[in-house]
Amino acid sequence: MCNLQPITRRVKLHSLLVTGKQAAKIGLRGQVHIQTMANRRHEEAAVRMFIESVRLERAVELAIVRDDPEEFPDFVLSSPADGSEIWVEIVEAVESGELIAAERRAQRLYEAAAREYRARGEEVVLEVSPQGVQSVTPSPGYGVTGFLIPGPFRKASPADWIAHALARKGNPRRYGSTERGRTTLVIDCSREVVIEKEDAAEVRDDLRGETLGFKELWCVSANWTAPKAILLAP
Repeated sequence: MCNLQPITRRVKLHSLLVTGKQAAKIGLRGQVHIQTMANRRHEEAAVRMFIESVRLERAVELAIVRDDPEEFPDFVLSSPADGSEIWVEIVEAVESGELIAAERRAQRLYEAAAREYRARGEEVVLEVSPQGVQSVTPSPGYGVTGFLIPGPFRKASPADWIAHALARKGNPRRYGSTERGRTTLVIDCSREVVIEKEDAAEVRDDLRGETLGFKELWCVSANWTAPKAILLAP
């Protein structure tokens, strides 16, 4: 049995998310317009990944029947087979997702390194970060043990991670209980390149079917191999 002791380092995050209203106040109207257009392109790419994954996993063909960034939801999809509608809202993962992925990457790297040292019959203490093994200290008689250095201190649970993504989208009035109950929430992790499909699968396990009031929760990423989407809940 391995003896893995986590060490958390409290590192202050210096990240600035400039909203459209804030940017306008500092005279960046043109940049805000460009950013809005770029964000919409990412949303369109995310809904296409969702549609393709539903086709692959459920053999259901969906078509976009409404696409209006000024309205809720972002997209309304329809199944030609029965005419049923699916409301889809796209949100983007934020930096807490990077922290979750970094912590889990350090765990996976530790486990891989520990297997190699055990296979060679070496007894060592490993210090592992998301970047790899940082130090190896001989430890005769104690087997393979280790210290995990996951990186910046993290408090975000999967539910918090999703809440942060919703907050970044803005306009919380969109997400009342009635709206959530009809809406499939798609979390786009494409710009969070450290989030792998395995990380999304672990978020799914942590949620244990909890949809946070939404009809379904999905995660998509352009960086993954097909299918580029995973159902998080239910």
